[in-house]
Amino acid sequence: MQKLTLIRHGESVLNSQKRIQGNFDSSLTRRGKSQTELLSQRIKQNSETFDFIFSSPLKRASETADIISNYLGLPVKIINGLKEINLGDWEGKLIEEVRGSEPRLFSDFISKPAQCLIPSGEDPVDFQKRVVTSIKDILENHRMKNILIVSHAGAISAFLCHLLNLNLNCMWNMNSENTSITQIIFNNNSLRVTLFNDIYHLNGGKWIN
Repeated sequence: MQKLTLIRHGESVLNSQKRIQGNFDSSLTRRGKSQTELLSQRIKQNSETFDFIFSSPLKRASETADIISNYLGLPVKIINGLKEINLGDWEGKLIEEVRGSEPRLFSDFISKPAQCLIPSGEDPVDFQKRVVTSIKDILENHRMKNILIVSHAGAISAFLCHLLNLNLNCMWNMNSENTSITQIIFNNNSLRVTLFNDIYHLNGGKWIN
């Protein structure tokens, strides 16, 4: 049996400003750090064990991973393939600004991202392949180990679309809140998603098995 836990980073500066991030680098806010502290305390208090921590290199993810690392006493390994989708010309812009200036393209990107390419951005199909390859490599190289990965909403959703045989156009139908937990158990040739977008730690809750 192998356990994979996917964590979305804590709130970033651009999250708080409602700006599009993609590969744009943005640090955690004070709230984001607090969210991650609560997440880390939840993991530690419930004796959740992990063998390895991996993270996207983007600041909002790596800073989240570093806080978790301090609680678990495990080093963080940076994997470039875990980065969020590159959103080209949209990065750093207000969401409402893009929605207003390019309504058709924005709508298409939300409803059918697999067929939509943002100017100077990354092909969503290539993005999914990058993320899936990176996570599969981690799992393959660390068989039967419990893995924690800190990444991004789009990356987590793209991976789940692959894992659950969903069309990539379903990517934005799944929501991952800041510091949410998504957990998958692999057992021989079967898998179970045991947690999805779990944020009980932000509401005083406890770990659910």
